[in-house]
Amino acid sequence: MGLTTIDVLRLSGVGKTFFPPGRAPLIAVDDLSFSLAPGEFVSVLGPSGCGKSTVLRLAAGLELPTSGDVRFRGEPITGPSRDRGVVFQAYNAFPWLTVKENIGFGLQEDDQAKRQKTIDHWLSLTGLADFADNYPKSLSGGMRQRLALARTLIVEPALLLLDEPFGALDEPVRRSMQRTLQTFASELDCAVVFVTHDVGEAIYLGDRVLLMSSRPGRIIKIFTVEQPKPRDPAFYAEDEFKTLYERIIDYFPNSLADA
Repeated sequence: MGLTTIDVLRLSGVGKTFFPPGRAPLIAVDDLSFSLAPGEFVSVLGPSGCGKSTVLRLAAGLELPTSGDVRFRGEPITGPSRDRGVVFQAYNAFPWLTVKENIGFGLQEDDQAKRQKTIDHWLSLTGLADFADNYPKSLSGGMRQRLALARTLIVEPALLLLDEPFGALDEPVRRSMQRTLQTFASELDCAVVFVTHDVGEAIYLGDRVLLMSSRPGRIIKIFTVEQPKPRDPAFYAEDEFKTLYERIIDYFPNSLADA
């Protein structure tokens, strides 16, 4: 009998309702189901307010479902874990720590020489070695986002959750960060859930693109991207990319136009 691969992440019939004081209940997502295989990169695409960020927070254990089941490696998610790294659009770095202190913050390593070697590796990998003693406020937007990725990935999570991390970046920096993310994810062989409202970015990065409906969010269509990885930026100009882009826009034009 062959070995069974356990999904890194599985959401089954998940619903999440918020109950703001003095207001009507808000159903963010409803009957939402999908799974993520080890090493798979899934882009989650949909209009603003459709529950994309709620999906990430459920996967991270920052929120618990109102209904349904959310599991990591077969076990129910009951709270945050260092095995599930999260990067938000706002740069999640400690302003009172230097770049190297931020990168090494999550390391649980008693051997100081090994710890420093790991930090130096990520400083080099992210191109931040010359800024190791700087504080985050002195970095550019792209550099701060590389720092956020490094301090999350240094602990080698099995699952990386990203909430529109490149949304505030200029286009050239954004393209560079997309390539950097591909490199990092490939090096660690971690699974990735990448939330975005950018159709092109979703296709360029994802093995699959999950298209969500307007609130309450549901998965209404899944698109598979056949192009092998790592992908060159030239993929943006290829027929497969253009065809997928048009299919997504045609499938859900009004809501995506408002994203």
